[in-house]
Amino acid sequence: MKLSRKWLVVAALVISVAMATTGTLAYLTDTDSDVNVMTLGNVDIEQHEQQRTADKTGLETYTDGPLYPAYLVNGIFEGKYQTTVEDRDDNYKFFNEEYIVGAKDKIVTVENVGASDAYVRTWFAFEAPMDKVHILRNDYSNQAAGHQGNDDWTWEWIGGADRKHTVNIGGTNYVVAVATSVKALQPGETTVPSLLQVALDASANNADMEAFGGTYEILAFTQAVQTVNMPDDPAKALAAAFGEVKEENHPWVEGAVMVRVSNQAELNSAIQDGAVILLDKGEYTIPSSVAGKTVTFMGAGSDVVIDCTKAQGLHGAEIHFENLTIQGIDENYIGLQHTKKVTYTNCVINKSMNLYADDVIFTDCTFNLETRYIWTYGADNVIFDNCVFDNQDSRAILVYQENNAETCYVTVMNCTFKAAKKGYTGSGDWTAAVEIDTSLAPAEVTILNSTADANYSGLYRIKNGSCDVTVDSAVRAETNAELKDAVANNDNVTVVLNNGKYEANFAIDGGKNITIVGSGTNTVLSGQIASTSSTAGTLTLKNLTVKVDSSIQDSTGISQTGKSAIAIWGNQNVVCENVTFDMSLADATAITSWWDTDVGTSITVRDCTFNCNGQRPIRATGNVTVENCTFNDPYRYAVQLTAKTSTATLMDKAIINFKNNTIVNGENGKPFVYGIQLEGSEYGCHDCVINGAGNTIENGGTDSAMYYCECGKVDHATITWNTEVAAVHKN
Repeated sequence: MKLSRKWLVVAALVISVAMATTGTLAYLTDTDSDVNVMTLGNVDIEQHEQQRTADKTGLETYTDGPLYPAYLVNGIFEGKYQTTVEDRDDNYKFFNEEYIVGAKDKIVTVENVGASDAYVRTWFAFEAPMDKVHILRNDYSNQAAGHQGNDDWTWEWIGGADRKHTVNIGGTNYVVAVATSVKALQPGETTVPSLLQVALDASANNADMEAFGGTYEILAFTQAVQTVNMPDDPAKALAAAFGEVKEENHPWVEGAVMVRVSNQAELNSAIQDGAVILLDKGEYTIPSSVAGKTVTFMGAGSDVVIDCTKAQGLHGAEIHFENLTIQGIDENYIGLQHTKKVTYTNCVINKSMNLYADDVIFTDCTFNLETRYIWTYGADNVIFDNCVFDNQDSRAILVYQENNAETCYVTVMNCTFKAAKKGYTGSGDWTAAVEIDTSLAPAEVTILNSTADANYSGLYRIKNGSCDVTVDSAVRAETNAELKDAVANNDNVTVVLNNGKYEANFAIDGGKNITIVGSGTNTVLSGQIASTSSTAGTLTLKNLTVKVDSSIQDSTGISQTGKSAIAIWGNQNVVCENVTFDMSLADATAITSWWDTDVGTSITVRDCTFNCNGQRPIRATGNVTVENCTFNDPYRYAVQLTAKTSTATLMDKAIINFKNNTIVNGENGKPFVYGIQLEGSEYGCHDCVINGAGNTIENGGTDSAMYYCECGKVDHATITWNTEVAAVHKN
């Protein structure tokens, strides 16, 4: 739903470069107030939003309203400006009403009402689409053009200057920009305006106006940081304090409530779902009331300490720690137990801890370990990204689970392992940076772009059991262009994506082995990835979300794969591990393999979630392995098989492994659901071995079946069934 209230939020933070956060300072205004001014430390600013009075002789508080098409006296917008109200060295420039009638004022300035110099930037969100919206702003980059602006602000548009990329905020699509003041704001000073006016093009029609509703919304949010102990460059200082100018760092996060606390009692009372809690210097424990909630704890540096020296049961909690110290203890089984997700960003970790949460992510953290490891115990997916281990000895990470049937995925990337001396196990073995024990539960370990000094026996060591370990270099991609360049210019590469949104829409040449690793479910990949070559190659996706939506641009030229997020052909392979598929495109498929050669395609999917919304998850003509996956609300099946086609008579056999999966029937699919459906028609489905065990169907109804064969269409005489229940055969 469209935001109906006025947004006016000012945040200020006192922080040094050494204690810089990573940019998740994002808060929603209090719905009880039109204006919220938030100040931290000794920076105090106010953001002003104004418009000219009716007689154009003064300024008054800005009010929301509709945006009507402007009347152009001479038929053009560009080049017709006037200076009115306050001269301010010609910085108040408006569309000249002798030429352009109907522009709407929104004059945004920032005032320093404190005692310290400040760097400031203002985020703007303009209601989309903007193809017929003209804005008048002060932009240093436009000064040379001589038609607007001054030397006080630089503007950046999220997604590019064409202003077509939109960001959904509160159910409404906006185009987002950031204006950064190029100089420090002195105490008592007010900036010249960053924004002055908007105008709707005279060509706009009723449909254009209806898209905006009764009010054209422009959201504004100013961030400020002190100049002391910060870089001289304002943009760098603000990025250090609040994060880079990226979509994921925009400040409008619906439902977030920020509270500043200075003691344990205040912390206890501040806990609520969605809270962002800023901690003053001191030591705190996590209250049990965090269970079942999503809470962010933010500190101003290492002198904010979270005591994790006792085991705590926090069932279902999602916890985010930033810019503080976690104090562990060198004892077994101590940690935040039964949590759903825990992230640590720019934190110091002292002593040992057990991770426990389903998903655990360490980013830009420093570990000071003494006599024990960081244990992955209890966790399903663990990521260490750009971390430093500065330990007393070479015991750093222990990959170890007990009696857990699920595979634990551990990714270590861009990490540095240092130790004052060598460390040894109880049996006298010299330890590596990543010690692996899979004697009681399976694991897969990926180590990318990481180093260990001479006091470690190596980057990894398998001490018990067996484990798939990948050690490789990697390419980090922060933009769509970097992702596509990495895939296009490398035959064998691992591409590491930050949290954020990426659009694929590229084809992979045959013979390439491409791995794309995300930082968790907040790494979102949309569009289509296709490989239509018969030359063998493998695409691997890990730890991310795939959006199956209208952004898909087909590059296969094959009707069956035109709406597939992942499409492979020939001898191609695709592997997906810990991937969430969010499907919204009608008649779409998450993964499709089509037409086999003598070797055939291969699809391997493990520990994935398919949110189908009535769409098709997997359609395959070759080998398929699906294990430990959940299919929510599929169209009719989890997997549709046409295991061998009439054009692939040399393929001897297709092997299907379908184990420990859950199919949840929903309202958007059929009244029934299948785990695997075999269908054939002209080309048939034969020479196939189907292995199945441990699968369940929820809300299936009487017509559902785990294995369903379309007799009369399918040549199933040569199919071998090794399944927990018999297949249902119907003509």
